[in-house]
Amino acid sequence: MITGANAILISTSDLSALVTFYSALLDTELQVNDHGGGRHAEADVGSVHLAIFEGPSETGPSGMTVCLHTDNIHAEADRIRARGISFEREPVSMPFGGIFGTVRDPDGNTVGLMSWQDEVPKPAQGDAHPDAVGGEVGS
Repeated sequence: MITGANAILISTSDLSALVTFYSALLDTELQVNDHGGGRHAEADVGSVHLAIFEGPSETGPSGMTVCLHTDNIHAEADRIRARGISFEREPVSMPFGGIFGTVRDPDGNTVGLMSWQDEVPKPAQGDAHPDAVGGEVGS
């Protein structure tokens, strides 16, 4: 029985670029280490361990999206934009009940960010987040 994810492993030819990107995205410092398995950067993000390895991918292009959860996607999106990261797909309300947006890391991997609509505080009158609870896609 699968009970959750414990690690996200990424291979890259440009460790420095991905360390800068994921440090800004996750608002945490990644530590560069080599424990005998190759030079990599790592950090714990909640209960999931992120490790970015320097070198070619052993699995090739996957087409997978790493999806990160936040309890307020609009506040997190503002923080991420302030760090110079642009959204490929701006956060919008989805039919399944989430608010979902995506960015790309420097290697082109898709990183999704999501909140459940009932987690996100309703905007104050006149706030500019139309896709928060009760908003419509594209409004």
